[in-house]
Amino acid sequence: MVSVSVATASNLFLLKRSDPKRRGLSFGIKQAAVPTASLLGGLAVPTIALTVGWRYAFLTGAALAFVAALSVPKPSTTLKERRIQALGRTKSHVAKMPLVVLSIGFGLGVMAASGMVAFVTTAAVAIGISRPGAGLVAALAGATAVGVRIITGLLADRREGRHFYVVAAMMVVGAGGYLILAYSVHFETKWLFVIGAAVALGAGWGWNGLFNFALVRAHPDAPATATGITQLGGRIGGLMGPFLVGSIAQHLSYSVAFTMTGCSGILAATAIIIGRRLLISSRDGPPIASGS
Repeated sequence: MVSVSVATASNLFLLKRSDPKRRGLSFGIKQAAVPTASLLGGLAVPTIALTVGWRYAFLTGAALAFVAALSVPKPSTTLKERRIQALGRTKSHVAKMPLVVLSIGFGLGVMAASGMVAFVTTAAVAIGISRPGAGLVAALAGATAVGVRIITGLLADRREGRHFYVVAAMMVVGAGGYLILAYSVHFETKWLFVIGAAVALGAGWGWNGLFNFALVRAHPDAPATATGITQLGGRIGGLMGPFLVGSIAQHLSYSVAFTMTGCSGILAATAIIIGRRLLISSRDGPPIASGS
């Protein structure tokens, strides 16, 4: 639950403090932090873990986290002042059903991506890629996701709306990447595995920033509430993904596990489209429709 609070607080911060003309880019950069971790983790395999040991890789990660914590700017107001300001505000109405459906789609998408990320290196080793090579595959996939999240945010600032449609389309493309992974693992095709990993993580996990951007645009008066509901689905998906992929891979195969993530991506896209339609029907007027 702490991670949900951090995510909603950061989304609220970006909505209040970022330049409206660069807000999509801001959300893209923020969400690029997660695949950046995958990128650094992949690079840590050949550079640190296989040279001086995993202990120093974790120590390096802890040091980077400490530096990041120190770099967080101090708030301009105190918590007591913000509570006093909140007392005079009217509570915004938030339609729950569209957010629940969007949360399900968000969770299914994260479940597929988190399961793939957790086992992409072990699957690569299983088909004959060396351990340093498997780490580089994870790094390449992470770099692709970083670039896609930033680019989609940049393009979102130039587009008037229909952002959830783009999210759904990216989920479908990502599902294709998962299926490529399943095919390459089954036939032990190394070069195809690399392509599948990049597509799966780039498109299949590159939509997070755009999703949150569209959500806060549709709920400008209650961004923390809206993203808090959807983030809950994302956290549940993040917990279930590695568990399901690992269990299926152990009892069946990585090919079947990645096929499952592909199906999850398609279901996620379907839920996003349904959630968008419910969101539009719950509000009057065109601004919400164009904003989402």
